[in-house]
Amino acid sequence: MYLSAEDARSDFFLAAALYVIGPALVNLLVEALPTLFANTVMSWVLILIVNGVLIAGMPLFLMRYRGEALSGLLTGGVGALALGFGIAAVFAGAVAVGEVVGGGRVDLLVEVIPARAVVGFLLRWASLAVLAIFLVRRAEYAFRPISELQPTLVRQAGIACVGTGVVATVLLLLTGTSVASLIPAAGLAGMFALASQQLPQAGMGERWWVFAPVITLALGPLEIFSFLFAGQNFLLSAQQAAVVALFGLVVVMALHARRGGLVAVGMAAAIVIADLLTLAGGTAFAI
Repeated sequence: MYLSAEDARSDFFLAAALYVIGPALVNLLVEALPTLFANTVMSWVLILIVNGVLIAGMPLFLMRYRGEALSGLLTGGVGALALGFGIAAVFAGAVAVGEVVGGGRVDLLVEVIPARAVVGFLLRWASLAVLAIFLVRRAEYAFRPISELQPTLVRQAGIACVGTGVVATVLLLLTGTSVASLIPAAGLAGMFALASQQLPQAGMGERWWVFAPVITLALGPLEIFSFLFAGQNFLLSAQQAAVVALFGLVVVMALHARRGGLVAVGMAAAIVIADLLTLAGGTAFAI
């Protein structure tokens, strides 16, 4: 589907703005009206809004508005789904090892995790898959072309994503976080290494077709202002930002290699498992 640069740019920034700013507005509303959201029904509504509407709502609306088939998000077949799951399973496996080494009881997973958390994780990562695919496809048309070698662009973005996760984890060790958190951080590096092997990049690419979706996805969980008031919260959010940004980068790689959007869905499924393991064990890594 072809879009003018103006339409693609407006679509990109509308989806990005709701994703980045929306949760802060919802938090302000909850803080202003705490009694309104204190019951079970409204807690489910919040889960649907924060993990679904604010992330995937605008992309799905804009695709419908542009007459773009929603089935275009789910291309690549079973092979793409399995490929994505395998790439992200490296990280999920590292999280599991980190929880065990750190003393987390991942064997109590079913008993520990509430249903709302499971639904929230599933909805969040499914929505992030939709948003990532949408941003990558809009970025292709939205920004002024600055051509560079695609492998170079991907390598630079990958180093930034993995480096952010590792540095944040090392700094958190100074606050008393378990040394086991280094294992999931290493898992991020392994995930990028496997993606580079399974999704080889070649030819020329466009700088902002790679960087813009990755930066946008990272801004969602990143609590920038907490850097001034709550350094530990900032570092935890930086860990989360590194995971989401690397997720977006692998989507960029998959679409550039023409492997299909289902790579993102497969990755999302594996990272949901990592989320659940982290919540159950509570010792290793913030996702």
